Amino acid sequence: MKTPRASTPQQVGARKQEVEPPSIELLGPPPVIDGEDPKAYAEMYQRIRDAFGAKDMIEEILLRTFADLTWEILRGFRLKAALLASSQKGGLGRLRDLVAPEFPGRKPRMSFDMWDEGEPAELVTEVKRAVAKAGFGDDAIMAQTLSNIFDHFEKIDAMMARAERRRGQVLRDLANYEEDRARRLAEAAKTIEADFKDEGRAV
Repeated sequence: MKTPRASTPQQVGARKQEVEPPSIELLGPPPVIDGEDPKAYAEMYQRIRDAFGAKDMIEEILLRTFADLTWEILRGFRLKAALLASSQKGGLGRLRDLVAPEFPGRKPRMSFDMWDEGEPAELVTEVKRAVAKAGFGDDAIMAQTLSNIFDHFEKIDAMMARAERRRGQVLRDLANYEEDRARRLAEAAKTIEADFKDEGRAV
């Protein structure tokens, strides 16, 4: 039996190149929009590739699709949090109308002028303190806020649900492709083994 020859540095380098991620020109730029971190996407994509270990271009394409859909789902979580945070003034306004409705010539008991963007945090706390004095806490504020933006929330949830379904299909495609590749390898192994036996080269 012959002793296997050691790989040359050129051969080792060639194998390393085979596992490098496809170029951006081939699969397109990452789906990163304004305000998102391209480095964060690149790290997530690489961790997905490392976890699966793509062995050919078909798997690379499926993994890239999986990564893009995962990024879309994460974006949905960020958008929902930002939408809630930026809509609290409207929720507080609804509470004010419930506690002290305005009438012609009557000045509101709770002023929300201090809630404008850029005001110090202590003034925002003062607004919340006035709401709490009327018997409402943070949960009430968020409930009213959510009721104002519920339609927008539903649209984001629908976007995330579609991405989840598509990502699940990618996982099924990867599993089916792996199974088919394993089947083809098993069939090829039988043929190779038979060829070696027929030629008397089996060890």
